[in-house]
Amino acid sequence: VSFLVDVGDRRVFHAGDLNLWHWENESTKEEIEEATAWFERILRELAPYAGTVDAAFFPLDPRMGENTGAGACRFNEVMRPKVLIPMHFQGDSALVERFAAQHDNVLAMTRRGQSARIETPSRR
Repeated sequence: VSFLVDVGDRRVFHAGDLNLWHWENESTKEEIEEATAWFERILRELAPYAGTVDAAFFPLDPRMGENTGAGACRFNEVMRPKVLIPMHFQGDSALVERFAAQHDNVLAMTRRGQSARIETPSRR
């Protein structure tokens, strides 16, 4: 389950387990095509909110091997959140830091209990 929530004049997206799930050396071509079609359908449903999300939490799961960042990159490209915060990265802080270095809007929060204040212009 994913959540798109408006809190006051801010919009937050929490992907839950939404991702472009296919596994390196395990998924068949058909499974990859099915996963991609499903993910793209969800992104089309979210597209009316593109550019309006202040903070998005999205999985960056290293168990997916070379496909680890595929879903997060595609989500970022389509939805253009002001800030994207990777989650479910299995404690691999270096993975998050590398991903953040490749994307201007990614906030690398890598330690349990870490917090940040995100300043974005109001949508109102």
